[in-house]
Amino acid sequence: MSRSSARTAPLILLVVNPRRRRGPDTARRAAAILRTGGFRTETVRTAPEDATDRSGVVWGASLQRRLSRADAEGDAVAAVVAVGGDGMVHTVVNVLRQRSDRGLEPVPFGLVPAGTGNDLARHMGVPQNDPERAAGRVLRGLDEGPRSMDLGRIELADGNRRWYATAACCGIDAAVAQRANSWRWPRGESRYLAALPVEVLRYPSPFTSLEIEQPGGRTVLSARRLLMLSVANTSSIGGGLRIVPHAEAFDGVLEIFQVRAMPRTRVARLFPLLMRAAHTELPEVSMDAALSARIDAAGPIYADGEPVGSGPAVISIEPAALPVLL
Repeated sequence: MSRSSARTAPLILLVVNPRRRRGPDTARRAAAILRTGGFRTETVRTAPEDATDRSGVVWGASLQRRLSRADAEGDAVAAVVAVGGDGMVHTVVNVLRQRSDRGLEPVPFGLVPAGTGNDLARHMGVPQNDPERAAGRVLRGLDEGPRSMDLGRIELADGNRRWYATAACCGIDAAVAQRANSWRWPRGESRYLAALPVEVLRYPSPFTSLEIEQPGGRTVLSARRLLMLSVANTSSIGGGLRIVPHAEAFDGVLEIFQVRAMPRTRVARLFPLLMRAAHTELPEVSMDAALSARIDAAGPIYADGEPVGSGPAVISIEPAALPVLL
């Protein structure tokens, strides 16, 4: 390929956290496949501290800067590919969704899994531990055209807004993530497994008020003590807890997953059931389709496994919000 033709070939940006051991090598392997489709590739390096909201650091600042430069230079960006886990998905999704809010041309989202949880990849059937096949999925999506995926939108009491791809969690699952993130050891998924029994013993199952808008416009009110509360766009959280097995990311609705307070001895048996999706008939469990949910609770909220703030909050569906190559 000549220098001039290389410069005019559409660009694919691969976003990677350089501090993750697998990230840079996974990006390199994926990029080699993407270039066989006639695309230029470039790696954008970002880290967790590069991904908070306006109260602290700018969301995905390095990616925002690179996209702005491409816009200014008239450089066509064919796709932005998250190389990582659900936290990286969260960063890239928010950058791309904010871009659309500013009236700029939407850029399709792709995914090469390289995290510990990979719940979005699992839900979408994107190959894990195989960057070449995952990159092939991106090329196929570019050839066939992107699909428009729903996103969840969180509006916090302080005015901040976040989008998410998988689920927003407001119960013991958020408390486990918060505790695990405060520990330096153990690393990876083991840290979350270690934090789980601590929270099982400590979590108070707070009294939570909900105002749920169902499809068709009916509003349902509830107020009760909840162990788990997740507003799901896809089927699983926490690296494979299949909380809403039937959830779809293209159906224009969210799923409100609730687990009422239960004795601690039963809580310990709940999580193995969630892994097997064998919990759906438990009397404490409910799953309801919704367009939005107003949550009156003061605990932490995690989305795509990342901290986004604390309640109260309004969480709603944005149908067909993001073009995806999944």
